Amino acid sequence: MKMNIPSIKKFLIGVFLLTLTCAISYADTPSGTVHKFGEWAQGIVTFFEQIKTFVQIVATVVGMWFVYSALQLFRKHHTTQGTQGEHVKHGAGHLVLGVFLMCLVPAIQMLQGTISKNMGQDGATKTFEVQDENIFSK
Repeated sequence: MKMNIPSIKKFLIGVFLLTLTCAISYADTPSGTVHKFGEWAQGIVTFFEQIKTFVQIVATVVGMWFVYSALQLFRKHHTTQGTQGEHVKHGAGHLVLGVFLMCLVPAIQMLQGTISKNMGQDGATKTFEVQDENIFSK
């Protein structure tokens, strides 16, 4: 199997980013403390939750911008005789994309809430929890 240079670079970038997340999760602990895998895993989960929140905010803001851009293109519909169709076509595309981006986050949250409802014991939802025990001693 022949690996080309770009795939090797992508692999090395992935390894670097994983190493970077480890360093970020350990950066908050004071020096001289013993690091545990449970602390690292909890730091990674918190880090990905922050990334998910950031992506949701960016999708909503970009969707709002596309809706605003669509309204501006619809406003320009009556400019010249030859370019009326272009403004409507581009405006409709911007409007569809903007509404899709703005509705994507609530739709995913609704879907997650519907699927994960009543999962677990006594109707409690499952949450990620790091156990503080040695798994190799069992």
